[in-house]
Order: sequence, then structure tokens, then C-alpha cells
Amino acid sequence: MISLLITQLFGQSFSLYTMFSRERILHYLVASLINLISNIIFLYITQNFISGSVSHEVMGIPCWEKVADWLVPFFPERPSLNTTPVIFKLKCPEVPTLTRYDWDPGSKFWGCFPHRELPIKPATKVNIVELEKMVSTAIEQGKFSPSQVKRAKHLVANLKNGAPSHQKANLPSCYIPNAKSTLAHGREVTDAVAYWVKNGYVAGPFKEPPLDRFRVNPIIAVEQEDKVRAVLNVSNNTGESFNNNVNKLMLKKVQMSSARNFGYTIRKCGANAKMSKFDLEAAYKQMPAPINELRLQGFCWLNRFFVELDQTFGAISAVANFDQLGHTKVDLAVIFSDIRLQHFLD
Repeated sequence: MISLLITQLFGQSFSLYTMFSRERILHYLVASLINLISNIIFLYITQNFISGSVSHEVMGIPCWEKVADWLVPFFPERPSLNTTPVIFKLKCPEVPTLTRYDWDPGSKFWGCFPHRELPIKPATKVNIVELEKMVSTAIEQGKFSPSQVKRAKHLVANLKNGAPSHQKANLPSCYIPNAKSTLAHGREVTDAVAYWVKNGYVAGPFKEPPLDRFRVNPIIAVEQEDKVRAVLNVSNNTGESFNNNVNKLMLKKVQMSSARNFGYTIRKCGANAKMSKFDLEAAYKQMPAPINELRLQGFCWLNRFFVELDQTFGAISAVANFDQLGHTKVDLAVIFSDIRLQHFLD
């Protein structure tokens, strides 16, 4: 009987019974049945909790009111679920506010909006001349390893010519509408686009698509704690999107650190070590895109066309293309400051 139950429940043969004593088989069977019943009960309660038919108390989860009572000693006022609307600080207040953001507001509005023409060649805020001098000095002094030399030379070439996204095929033109969230945050998205143009990250506005086989990618608006972030979605239109067309085998591998490795390094460095964090604003915008790939990085806002001139936030290739700049800067800092330094990418 025992062997039959085991065979039916676990798909095992009668030989298992001959290998162990009856007591061990019974113990294993009872434990397995208890575990199975527990999982069934858990799944049932979880599904009903999600649907709202089971309360927090049944699940053993405290309600928000109880959690708020726990937090009272740490807050001057009791936390509340009621949140007041956040007033976002505009970067381009000179751009007029509109009553609607789903049409072309006209020439008067665009007269107050920043404008930038398409570049003839890639441009970057990185001082390429000074960077080349420092790289050459490091190579001449033999302080760069072969891999560091290769990465630094590749970086300089990408800063001059634009960092390619390694597209597998020649993508056709497209027009994908913006996400609905952009209309809900029209003022903030307009402010973001104006800021991009003013800082040289984006060219436009244009009344017509400025390049042949121009691709209009959608914008999405992501609401964060203190701002609304406008992001170009280059993963849309599955099958023919920018990201789906990237040849990942051509990208340099990016190695991220972990909390465990960081903790081990702190203990290894000791009490007198110094720790700092360097965050570069608009990091990906330091790496320009090749001129022949600009048509892939278009978008439309207020019935006008714009072109992303640098690495696009959200593009698979942008991470690897910027990573070479970050690592080379650290390599040069270690060499010319004559300090021991451990770099972590978060």
C-alpha cells in the first residue's frame, strides 16, 4: 500500500521501499502530504486576497492604520495615504503653458521655443583633445594594459565619429503615437523637450521629417517623486524596434557590481579608506550618435519633429557605449592621482 501511494504521488518505483525502512518512508510521505496541503491552502488564500475576498488579518498582514501607529514616534505628524499634488519645477519657464497638448499650438508658441539644426558631425561636451593627450601619456608610460589601451582608443573614435548601436538590419520608417501619459503631463513633457533642445541633446523642432526613412518613436511620461521624466521608447513596435534590432554580440559586456562585493571591499579597505559616489548628469548624452543613425532616433511632439543626437536613454547599446567612457575616466584618475582606487558600477 505504501509503495503504491509513493508511486502514484511521486512517480517512483517500488524499489524505493526496499531501500529504506518503513518508518523513513512513512515520515517522508507524511511530510510531503503536509507540504502539499500547505501549498494548496496558501495559493487559495493568496488568490482570494488579491481578489479582495480575504482580509489582511487572515493573511497575517497588518493594515496601514496599524503600520502608521508604529511610525508615529518617528514622525512629527501621522503619515496619511492622502497625498497632495507635487508641483514640478520647470527648467524652461519661458515656454508658454498650453490648454491642450495634442495639436500644433502655432507660430507664436514656437517663437518662444528653443531651436537647433541638425549637426554636420557628431558633437560631445567631452574635451577630446585633452582626453587624447592623457591617454597617449598613459600608453607611453606603460601604465595601460592592452585591454585598457584598446578601450581608450575605441572611446576616442566613438567620441569623434559617434558610438554605433550595431543595428542588424536596415529598419524602415515608422510613426508610433506617444503614450497617453504624455498628454496627462503635457506641460512637463514640453518642458523636458525644450530643455533637451536648449542643451544640445536634441535637434528640432521641424515641420516635416528632417531625414529620409525617418522613424518616429513614442514618448512615455514616467512620474517620479520630484519630477516627470520624459523617455523615448525605442523598444516599441515589437519586431522592428530599435532595441530588437541591436546585435548584442557586438556590444561590450557591462559588468555591474553587487551589494555583497561592495561590502567585502569596504571591510578589505579598512577604517581609513574613503568612499565617494560620482554621478554624472545626463551621462548618456556625453556619447554622440553617428550621423547615419540619427534617423532612427526621432520623435514627434505637438505635431513637430525632433531628433535625438546622443545615446538614447533606454537603448540597449547606450549602456555599453557609455561604459567605456566611465571606465577610461577611472583608469586615468588612478594613474594621474597615484592612489589605489576600487571602481564599482551601480
